[in-house]
Amino acid sequence: MRIHIRAEALVFVYMVICFSILLFNLFAIGKNHVRERFIEKRRRQWLTRIEQQLACQDCSRDKKEQHRRLLNRKLRYLVELIAYQQAAAELQVHQPEALYAYLKQYRDCFVQVAFQLTRKDLVTQAYVVYVIGQFRLLNAGFEDELTRLVLQILLHNSVYCRENAFQALVASGNPQSVTQAVLLLSRNEIQHSQKLISDDLLRFPGDQNALAQQLWQRMDELTPVYQCALINYFRMVGPQFAELLFARLNDPRQDPEIHFAVLRYLRRWPDPQAYPLLLELLQDESRSWEYAALAASALDSYPGSQTIECLKQGLHSRFWHVRYNSAQALLNLHVPLAQMQDILTGPDRYAREILEYKLKENEGREGTAG
Repeated sequence: MRIHIRAEALVFVYMVICFSILLFNLFAIGKNHVRERFIEKRRRQWLTRIEQQLACQDCSRDKKEQHRRLLNRKLRYLVELIAYQQAAAELQVHQPEALYAYLKQYRDCFVQVAFQLTRKDLVTQAYVVYVIGQFRLLNAGFEDELTRLVLQILLHNSVYCRENAFQALVASGNPQSVTQAVLLLSRNEIQHSQKLISDDLLRFPGDQNALAQQLWQRMDELTPVYQCALINYFRMVGPQFAELLFARLNDPRQDPEIHFAVLRYLRRWPDPQAYPLLLELLQDESRSWEYAALAASALDSYPGSQTIECLKQGLHSRFWHVRYNSAQALLNLHVPLAQMQDILTGPDRYAREILEYKLKENEGREGTAG
């Protein structure tokens, strides 16, 4: 049995749907506008209240208790916390030390608010730990209930919760908490960006060398992914790990990705004892091509006639990345063109083309810079 639907009915249904979508969008826009106006109004009020607290060094106990009750009553609502955070962020730019002293005085209020709001959805939890990190509400000297709460949120599936929690722990300035965070991520096999980890660690407000040493002591407890992240971090800290990392490069039991991270480290921080191995890796095609390619890049930090000859041999590699990095390293070492004429006039077309390409690319950059 066929059902006949008139064209007018279809048009009417389509118009109703479009009108409903239009009404929904108008309602959403209006709601957001009202919410933004409310937040702005509350931000100004919070700004005035916080400024009064900062200006009042010897406030009476009654005034402090009144402000404490206000924080406990208001900040459990997310919209109030957003307005408060915006006001405090404005003062953080101009009066950071005074603001941190004020926040420390009322820290117990924020602990209570954090436990209330982190029972809600993941977006709210991510925002709360962001605020904790922004205002350095975690204790630097010891681990307390708020630190344990942030460590729990660190293990969430949400990358936003995880990243904000890790940033909050780093901002605490407590090396033990940061080390514990890295160990927890590794033990629970949580995949987190290596770059985010190394970049976050570089924002540590305390002694970078002390943090790096503490992390190094726990390296063997980490998975290769997190070991690579820490080696990338060590690369930005200093040369004190060169000898220790060279031992890992010599260890065939280590994961290849760890070897690659060490090669990048040895490029930034040259170590004389690594030089023979780098020459060997560049010429050894029995391993994966990444070893030779990274060794070629690292050798631009080890100038010398032997380096130049080895890099010229690298131009004849069957792997494009090895040829490319060898040519780039020769240019980085400022090798005279006369010393590369045998390549430019030689029979190996691939070596000649990659060197000509890099020379033209280098000329173009110099022309643009000029």
